[in-house]
Amino acid sequence: MNNYLINNTISDGIIKEVVAPLFAENTAVESYLKEFKTWQNQSYYKYLDIAMVSDKFLLQNEENKGAISNVGLDLPTWFGNFDGKDNKKKAILYGINPIRSKGDWSEIGSEKKTVAIGTAWASHQDKFTTTDKKYWPLINKLIEEFDIYLTDIHKIYYLNKDGKQSHKTGFNNIDFHTELINKELEIINPDIVITIGFQAYYLLTGETLNSEKFELKPWGDKTTKIAAFPHLSGSVREPFRKKYLGLNPEIEEYNGNSFFDLLKMSIDTLKKD
Repeated sequence: MNNYLINNTISDGIIKEVVAPLFAENTAVESYLKEFKTWQNQSYYKYLDIAMVSDKFLLQNEENKGAISNVGLDLPTWFGNFDGKDNKKKAILYGINPIRSKGDWSEIGSEKKTVAIGTAWASHQDKFTTTDKKYWPLINKLIEEFDIYLTDIHKIYYLNKDGKQSHKTGFNNIDFHTELINKELEIINPDIVITIGFQAYYLLTGETLNSEKFELKPWGDKTTKIAAFPHLSGSVREPFRKKYLGLNPEIEEYNGNSFFDLLKMSIDTLKKD
């Protein structure tokens, strides 16, 4: 089961080095996380006062200082114990950012300065494993062979008072995101890093993919492998889906199960080499 508070080899490090820096210094992070169980079955987001968010995010960009109206914050979550006892390898699955729209604050009044806290693909919810038809099939297959850590490259996303979004202001380039990524990589020490969306791959590596042909490549210290999958959301248009299947004839369908098959075939090929 996915859980922030499971007592395993990564929980303390992730809470201290990745989760706590997202919140204001006077916030009792562990007390907040203990509330997690009370809302994971009830709500897509948990809403808190914007003062809960770290000033490192809100104040680094002078252009938006004092102008931020609402914030989206995605916490990491994971499936597995990461203790190596089950002989599973470790993987990080990166999305891009916790994008929100004004409608996400409609139930509480968008004029209030709040932070809508969730997780990548709403994976904190118990019903994620039964109702999500896009990302859960991929993750469910990965769980068979990996301990999986799910997160976004950018943990924070905001709207300012005139509706401008964070990815249009240069905010996504601040060093704080990179600091958190480096902490995650250090704590998890993954065997494989997977990005969902080619933009996520670029933001993580600084490299542009030359082709949509799937490839599992060495990365970083050369023992870690990295791979990029396109989005699985309904916004992916049919011409791209057909192109992707044409470049990857090993699969016949554009879905999470097929994406896992591509990854598994690449891993098996590496084992033979």
